[in-house]
Amino acid sequence: MVYLTLSLSLLIVGLYFARSKLQRVVSAVCKNIEWKNLISMESQQKYTKGSKVLLIDKEVVNVINGHSDYVADYLFESIERLNNVIEEDVSLGITFNDSYDKARFFEIHFNSINPWEIYLYDIEEVDSDRYLDLILKGDIVKTHSRKIRSIF
Repeated sequence: MVYLTLSLSLLIVGLYFARSKLQRVVSAVCKNIEWKNLISMESQQKYTKGSKVLLIDKEVVNVINGHSDYVADYLFESIERLNNVIEEDVSLGITFNDSYDKARFFEIHFNSINPWEIYLYDIEEVDSDRYLDLILKGDIVKTHSRKIRSIF
């Protein structure tokens, strides 16, 4: 009986120390997760800070959706990652190879409505000469490495 009581006491003491150690580990992990979230939030604020709301005309969405899924997905993804500073009415060029490895050239028309909103009002497929004109003016789509806005 004494042996059983002593064993139970040792087990309770062992469980108490194991529990406190487990609590320290869980606490450290939670602090690490909070720190990582804090770092992620700060990083996110750095690249989203100053980005404007993008309004897209319904007709532009219809035009983009009229292309193949590959082309539409590429265009929408590029728009979501758009990192150009748009302060006035501007046309930007974008090029990529489609799923058939054919070069595609597009001109996207934007207007800055106010300091916090951009309006995408037209998109059209253009020839390589028009795209080269846009390159010479420096009017090409610049994208961020990550998505900085979402299209709903």
